[in-house]
Amino acid sequence: GRHYLFYRLADDFRHRRHEVSTAKISQHLKDARKHVGRIQRSLHSRKDYTHVLALAYGVKGRFKHLLKAAAIEALHPKQSRPLRFVLAPLPGEAGETFSV
Repeated sequence: GRHYLFYRLADDFRHRRHEVSTAKISQHLKDARKHVGRIQRSLHSRKDYTHVLALAYGVKGRFKHLLKAAAIEALHPKQSRPLRFVLAPLPGEAGETFSV
């Protein structure tokens, strides 16, 4: 669970590194402090520990919604999002194709 929150915080800061609004920056720092406090409290509190584990394993939070969206999309392969473009296959035996 600790690794999940650590990498989530690092990823959030990486994506927001070009933010210029002081209000948004202060809000992001406030959120980060909240998550760090949760991690520190989880060392001594079973409630906070189970909360961190639930976030890490997708029982609640953003990860839960990502997993749910992926499962719904997998159920309906004909309704999956259309390909934007497809690159030509690589030369050689592998012949891998790439699409987005």
